[in-house]
Amino acid sequence: MTMVSPLELGPHRELCELFERRLGHVLSERGAQELTESLHRLTKSCGFETTGQYLALLRTLPLDAPMVQALLQTVTNNETYFFRDLSSVASLKAHILPSMIERALETRTLRVWSAGCSTGEELYTISILLRELIPDIDYWNIALIGTDIDAAAIARARRGHYKQWSLRVTPDEERKLYFDSIDNGTFVLRRRFTRGASFSLHNLADPGQAAPSPGKFDLILCRNVTIYMHAEARAVLAQKLTLALAAGGVWVSGPSDPVPAHGFTTRVLPGLLEHVVLPEPAVKPPVATEPQVRSSVSSSVDQQPTWRPPAGWGTGARTQATALLHTLVPKAQPPRIEPPAQQFEPVAALAAARSLADKGDSQRALEVIGKVIEENPLEPEAYLLRALLFESAGSFHEACTDLRRVTYLDPSHGEAYLRLGLLLARTRQPEAAVKALRNALVLGYGDETLEAGDLRRTAALQLMRTLRGKNHG
Repeated sequence: MTMVSPLELGPHRELCELFERRLGHVLSERGAQELTESLHRLTKSCGFETTGQYLALLRTLPLDAPMVQALLQTVTNNETYFFRDLSSVASLKAHILPSMIERALETRTLRVWSAGCSTGEELYTISILLRELIPDIDYWNIALIGTDIDAAAIARARRGHYKQWSLRVTPDEERKLYFDSIDNGTFVLRRRFTRGASFSLHNLADPGQAAPSPGKFDLILCRNVTIYMHAEARAVLAQKLTLALAAGGVWVSGPSDPVPAHGFTTRVLPGLLEHVVLPEPAVKPPVATEPQVRSSVSSSVDQQPTWRPPAGWGTGARTQATALLHTLVPKAQPPRIEPPAQQFEPVAALAAARSLADKGDSQRALEVIGKVIEENPLEPEAYLLRALLFESAGSFHEACTDLRRVTYLDPSHGEAYLRLGLLLARTRQPEAAVKALRNALVLGYGDETLEAGDLRRTAALQLMRTLRGKNHG
């Protein structure tokens, strides 16, 4: 019996083409197979009767929609770890980063973009290396930007929590310097290495989505991304990175990535390719049309202006002149270095807030959570805990607001969608409740843990109740 390729089937082919068109990725035969095998399961998980209904809605949804993210997570690969490929790390530390730092000595400003950052290990590795190379880094303005198409990966990167597998080539001595160890074998990257880092969703193959800061980046890391793209998507990406780089900026790609066709000079270094953006051609000044007044002084380039000291310009005169100059222009004083303030640890503070909430001291717990949010406004777990406290106090509107913040910061947070759906159903907002509960169902798809199973069952039960009440109403 002859096997039919998934790409030759109706809805399956449409799904694969939609994936390639929107994300620019060329699916392997195995990837196409995995995607098509998921089609019917995703259709049912999202509450649709036919695959046609599912695909019709999928075409209209933005990248951060849970339905789109559930599709992405069936085929995307987030394999990465700290100090990945020691030869490329050595090239960054010995060649690329020192040159970049030297160019920025006057402004003390650096911007780095990890394009396709996955769960953040690559960008945080750069942060660690910069702290090793810049002794006074606390007085620099450094922005570390990470982007990816996978919302779940972005959420993990924002948290900075990692398991042993992400640190598998990091020696124990360095691990103790960079991370705090907490329960369940989790390692939390210390705050000084996450300072200045931010993460967001971004589709590199979308020509309508501009780079995070066009014309500003000193370094862009985009490795092992273009090898999965078709030619049109690679052209979009190369143009986007070219426009994003500052003058003299560097794009670092992997050894297997195609070399950009134009706009860069490329150097091969151990473990990576360095592409330096070429300067734009200088614009010649317009030719003057007005008659020029001739100068009586010759403008020959061979004739150089000369200066000779006047008679009597001896050592004493030079000494007096130097003293006068120092009087008129005092020597600049070095900037005063303030002692570093005591660091606030959000992870420990959030644990303390949970302990206070468990003991019934909601007021103090809310105060601690407020401090955590003030220090780290992108921490979804802080908003989730505050939402639970608001709900227990009967402040349902405030609880819904915080739960929506959690889903914005972490679009893969199934518990937040579930709690939001339950609360919306409780406050008689059935349409919004159905949407949140469907998202909770989609996000639980493919996770076989006990917690995920409970989440799916609760979401499905409440979804049926809400739909039944909505239809009867």
